[in-house]
Amino acid sequence: MFVRILIILFFAVTVKAQQELYEVKIVTEKPDAAIYVDDQPAGVGSVSIKLSGGKHIVSILESPIIWNGIMIADTIYVDENSARAFNYRLPAAALINSNPQDALVNINNKFAGYTPVRIYCFEDDVITVSRKGGERQFYGVKDKINVNFHVMSERLKKEFPETTEFKLLIASSVLLGGIAAYFKLRADNLYDDYVSTGDSALYEKVNRYDIYSGMAFGLLQINFGYLFYKLLTED
Repeated sequence: MFVRILIILFFAVTVKAQQELYEVKIVTEKPDAAIYVDDQPAGVGSVSIKLSGGKHIVSILESPIIWNGIMIADTIYVDENSARAFNYRLPAAALINSNPQDALVNINNKFAGYTPVRIYCFEDDVITVSRKGGERQFYGVKDKINVNFHVMSERLKKEFPETTEFKLLIASSVLLGGIAAYFKLRADNLYDDYVSTGDSALYEKVNRYDIYSGMAFGLLQINFGYLFYKLLTED
């Protein structure tokens, strides 16, 4: 009998606690943020609401008029000893773009994407936008951030001897030098035969090979001239 009375008393106290309402304040930093408690609309911006004891789900939407806006959710517990005020911060959305695009974007040194990219961050977050061959720029949160990089062309970003152009010039010089030497040797050998035989056909071949050798050597000179010019004028 005594145990039954205790059970009844405990049940009565529990029901009373659950039926008792507590005033709870929910505060956000955004005046247009929509606040929901247990999936029911509670107000906008900041609200004071009476809740029964127990667990409740608080959901805050960045704005009811922004499509695909930010939403955060939290579970709170309310009783006579619990906190009665809950403060929430919502990250702000920012659109990051750059010229040229495809710049690296970090938030507090953590990867966030490549431009153009939409990010979510707080006012005290540090946004870093960087690009190879360009500069690093730091920003606090804004609605839009546009970065113009003074990026040198790919040809000038590297030391000239490290570029593909330099390697092609060297390779073409070797090739042209080899062609010029080949035809010059052929012409010299045929000239010796021409002197021995007096064959006019051989003489025509000597002249033709000399022309080929001279053309290759002329191109080689132009190639070397451009190569030296690039080396001398490089910053």
